[in-house]
Amino acid sequence: MCLMRSLALIVATLLAVVGCDDHSAQSSSTPPTPTSAPAGMNKYPYLAADGGPHMLLPAEAASAWTGASSMPAATNPKSDYGRACAATANAQMGVIPVGPTTALVFADPPMTAWGTSSDGMVEVYYLESWSSMNLDALIARATAALPTASLTSSGAVLQLHQPNAFLLFAGDTPSSTAYGVYQVKISAGKYNVLVGTYTAQGESVTIYRLQPTGI
Repeated sequence: MCLMRSLALIVATLLAVVGCDDHSAQSSSTPPTPTSAPAGMNKYPYLAADGGPHMLLPAEAASAWTGASSMPAATNPKSDYGRACAATANAQMGVIPVGPTTALVFADPPMTAWGTSSDGMVEVYYLESWSSMNLDALIARATAALPTASLTSSGAVLQLHQPNAFLLFAGDTPSSTAYGVYQVKISAGKYNVLVGTYTAQGESVTIYRLQPTGI
């Protein structure tokens, strides 16, 4: 799906180059975010893009991530964007090395968001389908239906040597974005990535919950 959507990414890259993206000069410490949201989409920060993957990028690795920095990079399997695509070619979530740590990559989601569970753990929501645009209520139902004890280990581990991370489209970078980037507030530490899926009629949300090791 990444390769098929590369043209959309190239268009987005061109728009950023010619200045249509007025966030391109911002520091990675102050990522741009949308300033308004429709009803039913106010509680969580939502990320959508023309394809994928999306990623959870540790803040300490922000300067090492180049995304699709040029038109050739958008189709180069050895670019950062190409590596993200390869990591999710056969899986909904993958892990790739970035700078001094690793990042979580999510394959072509219609939409992602992030929040915290009832027991205070950071979690990423992979929204596959929904029956109404009240996505806040959908996520609330999903996280309530999936207590930590019900989740399974994905086998992935995320190590944060410094606090915080970014949720963004893998073709973007925290300082230059066509689709938006959100700061995820999370403490430094080592986290097991737990996973579970909530389904109902016309609705499907997969939760990736970051559980501190030792719990």
